[in-house]
Order: sequence, then structure tokens, then C-alpha cells
Amino acid sequence: MIKNILNQINQIAKHSDNISFKIIAEFIVNNFEDLDSYTIFDVSKLTNTSASTITRFCKKLGLSGYKSLYWTIQTHKKMVELQNEAPYEEVQCLMTENIINSISGSACISKHKIEEIVKLINDAKNIFIFGVGDDSFLIHLFINWVIRLNLKTFYTNDLTCQNSFTEIISDKDIAILISYSFENKEINNIAKKINEKNINVITITNDEINPIIKNKDHVLKLPMNESVNKTLDECYFSKLYYLRVIYYKLLELNKNKVSLDKLCIN
Repeated sequence: MIKNILNQINQIAKHSDNISFKIIAEFIVNNFEDLDSYTIFDVSKLTNTSASTITRFCKKLGLSGYKSLYWTIQTHKKMVELQNEAPYEEVQCLMTENIINSISGSACISKHKIEEIVKLINDAKNIFIFGVGDDSFLIHLFINWVIRLNLKTFYTNDLTCQNSFTEIISDKDIAILISYSFENKEINNIAKKINEKNINVITITNDEINPIIKNKDHVLKLPMNESVNKTLDECYFSKLYYLRVIYYKLLELNKNKVSLDKLCIN
């Protein structure tokens, strides 16, 4: 998916008849390494286009907006860094082994919990999602899938806004909290607030014994770090596995409510 998006950007930069899209694509290509230094308004000003045009450009790529594009590029950079740290064959073997072990572990752990969790999500009035950093990219992917089922989701990678969600969430809603270790103080704070409320909370974490987690039955346990160099607390593929399985199960519950074209997963 990431490679496809980057290829689309290159093609738009070279061949698009839409001048605004072409200029935006050229800017991204020329400033690829430093794009994390630019907000959507910076790009708008430097390309002489509007923020809404940039959002439409991102949607043409199949993304929800500029932030989703940002996390796509960040994920690509991280993958390139991993490949540069070791010979390709070594990285490939390590990644393959880690992914298989991680997903197998996740599948075993979640076997008896997924069905109940999916039903809770499906029955909720609103779905509030909490997470930051690299998790934002996966959350945006998940949202892009579930909006096809007309499920109302609320998410922003701005922690101040996430904190405000804890004030408006009600007992008819559900919270999905994603954090490998709860080391981020603000996420830890948010977790405490939502777990103090009378709502269903689904937690995806490695730290399942953390006292701030209210309902242990709704915890999807992450295996150990998948990082090849073991320097980062990340379980990218395990998180992706959980979110993907939840989406598949939601599709099963809603297969009579959506048109066939919506059942296609990108």
C-alpha cells in the first residue's frame, strides 16, 4: 500500500493534468525527506494552493487527509532505515520470522476475545480511538475501513483533542486505546480518565497488568517488540492484525447492510 501511494505521487508529479495536484506532488517529491517539518498550511502557502486542495489530493491517493499522508511517509522512512541497518537478506529473514511469530501469538491470545469485542464495537453509538505516534497511521487505516460500514469514529493525533474526547464520551460509546507500554504520560492520563468512566474500553497493549486498565477481558495483548534492531517498543504487525481481524468480523456482522463494492478491502 505504501509503495503504491508513493508511486501515485510520482506519477501525478510527472503526468497529471490537474496543475494544482501536480504542483503539490512535485513539492512532496522534492521535499520528501523533510516533509515532517511542514504542516498542511505550510505546504498550501509554498505551493500556492489551498488546504482543501491538499486534502482532496490526499483523498485521491486513498487517504483520509494530510495527516494520513504524513504517517504513510514516516512509515516508509522507518522501513528504509531498517533496511539500511543490515543486509537485505538478513532484514528479510528477521522480519519474516518476527511477523510470523508475532501474528501467531496475537491470534492465539485473542481467539476467545475478538467475537465479544467486535460485538461491543458494532453496538456502540460512537467509537472513540486513542493513540499517538506510529499508531496514528494504523488508526487512520482502520478508520478508512470501518467508515464503509457507516460506523461513527472519532480520532485525532492531537493529544489535547484526544483529552477533550474523554469529557464527551458516554456509556453508549466505546473507546479503543492503543499503547504498547503506556510510557507516554499524556496517553497514560487519558487512559486513566476513560477507564474511570462507565464505558466499554478495548485496550491493545503489551502492558496488560497495568492497574489503569479497568476491564482485563477486553485487553488484546501485544507480543514482544517486533523491531529488527530491538531498540523500539513497537508491535506494528500485531496491531495491524488485531485491527484487520476486527474489521473482517465487523464486515461479517454487517454484510447485509452494505453494498458489494464496500466489501472490497484496499
